[in-house]
Order: sequence, then C-alpha cells, then structure tokens
Amino acid sequence: MPKVSIIVAAYNIEKYIERSLKSIIHQTLNDIEIIIVNDGSTDNTLNVIENICKKDSRVKIINKKNAGLIEARKTGFKNATGEYVLFVDGDDWIELNTIETLYNNSISDNIDILCYGFKYAYDSGKIVKEQSFYKEKIFHGDMLLKELLLGRVYTSIWSKFIKRTFITENEFEFPSNISYGEDLATTLGLAINMPRTKIIKDELYYYY
Repeated sequence: MPKVSIIVAAYNIEKYIERSLKSIIHQTLNDIEIIIVNDGSTDNTLNVIENICKKDSRVKIINKKNAGLIEARKTGFKNATGEYVLFVDGDDWIELNTIETLYNNSISDNIDILCYGFKYAYDSGKIVKEQSFYKEKIFHGDMLLKELLLGRVYTSIWSKFIKRTFITENEFEFPSNISYGEDLATTLGLAINMPRTKIIKDELYYYY
C-alpha cells in the first residue's frame, strides 16, 4: 500500500497538464501512486500524459467518457489504494514537498482531514498568496462543519488531505449529477462524519 494516492482529473488541458504532473512526479516523498483520469479529452491531453509518465511505474492512467469533474474524481478514488488521498486539478500544481509535509503532519496526529493553504497563479506568472485566516490547530467532532459553514475554512476539495479509510468506513458517497458547487457538497458531506481535523498554514498548492 502506498502512503498517498494523488488523483488528477484531466480534461482538455494539453497546455497545463505537464506542469501539474511534473510537480507530482518529483515529490520528495516517493511512496505514492499517481492516478490520472483522462475525462474524455478531445485535444492532445492524453498524449502529453503518456509521454510524461511512460517511464514511471507509480502512474496509472484511466481513460473514460467525459462526464465532468466530480465523476472523474470518483473514478480516481475507486482505484486508489493509498493511506491518504489528495485531489489535484490538472491545470494546478503543487510544491515539491507537498505530499511529505501533508503526510507527516497527518500521521503524527492521527488526522482524518488535513486542511492547508494555497496560492493563486496567473498566466502572467504572478503568484498571489491567499488571504489566509487559517490558524494552526487540531479539532474534531462537528467543528469542521461549523468552520466550513462560517467561512473559516475553504471548501475546495483540493486543499484537503484525506485519510482514505475515513471515506470508505463512513460509506461516504461523492455527490452526483451536479455541475456547480461540487467541492462544497463534497466537503460538507465529509464534515458531517465528524473527522479529526488539522489545519496548517503551509501554502503548498498553486490554484491556476
């Protein structure tokens, strides 16, 4: 069992997927599996993925008919075997020490969901830090749900590092048939199961 499964959803992002995958392949923590779900791309996305990953045995490429982001994530999760999972959108990227930092922080405190910071990235090359109101802390019970509803924790699923068995043992089902607010629906659904949650300030994800 790998320590972490990184699930990447990709749809018609031939210009951006290489940047994303290189940031994942070269992580300082090597004990990972990389699951790339090609959601029916009609451009050169699949060829770029195959060229980058053909020599990396940790990579699994799944091709499916286009059904949207949430379905691509669900497909990726069904094929995940790691202790923890991280969802990365294929036009975003992460710091090279992201997985090591998230994993060590989670294991040390037996965390179900770890929330962390990010930066906004623009075509111009400009990088803007999030206006972080995060305070590093650990809590459990219904506190994550309260923090999400009060706007004190971002609802994005990609800023959550999640213990895989927390999802499976609670029989959580990812939302279906929605095209707006997928992340909100997912994070609230996870939060009602009262996870042991940790917040760290580290800004490790680049949101393009």
